[in-house]
Amino acid sequence: MAEDANEVPWSENANDLIESLAPVINDKYGIALKDILINPAFYVSKKDIETTFSSIREEVDDYVATTMKGLEDEKKNFEKDGLKCDAVTKQLAQSIAMLAKQNNIPVIKPVSIDRNVDNEEVIYVNNIDSGLTALITKLAAASSFVADFSTTYKTYNLGQWLFDGQKNYVINVSMEQNSYMDLDQANDELKMIMDNVEGYFKSQGSADEEQKA
Repeated sequence: MAEDANEVPWSENANDLIESLAPVINDKYGIALKDILINPAFYVSKKDIETTFSSIREEVDDYVATTMKGLEDEKKNFEKDGLKCDAVTKQLAQSIAMLAKQNNIPVIKPVSIDRNVDNEEVIYVNNIDSGLTALITKLAAASSFVADFSTTYKTYNLGQWLFDGQKNYVINVSMEQNSYMDLDQANDELKMIMDNVEGYFKSQGSADEEQKA
């Protein structure tokens, strides 16, 4: 069984959450949480596994909800920062669109681009000042196109633009990490992992289904 986040198929934040939950799940259900998430095939024939896994999910939800109640200040900071980054993203989007038009270069929204990350400089920002404005103006003048990879996290728009030139530059609007955001992201990731495990049990016909037949 994997022992650290570098050996498991999820992020470090998700691993921290799983490690925090593992003793409770093991004591209550006799199941190693990390193991069932990595190797659900081993458990598919166990009696009442779907029912047990559903109870484990409830345990996870309760743990996360209780932990988040103790992070109210961090949540407020997260929401404040999200609104700030959303506003920065919208302002930058307008500026970049205007500069692209002035320099007669296209702004595209590709599904993906085969990128040479060794030839990229990534610049993380969460506010706009005269220096950033000057930099974007210079990048637009030297680029052949701009690729818009902006995303949405929760309700917040987070901008990311690749300026393609002799050397590529990426402007990335980034929220500041805090403990609430770490837990929130880990919880979202763990939910997806558990959705996949639950779907696997159903698709394989677990012992629960055999008992119903």
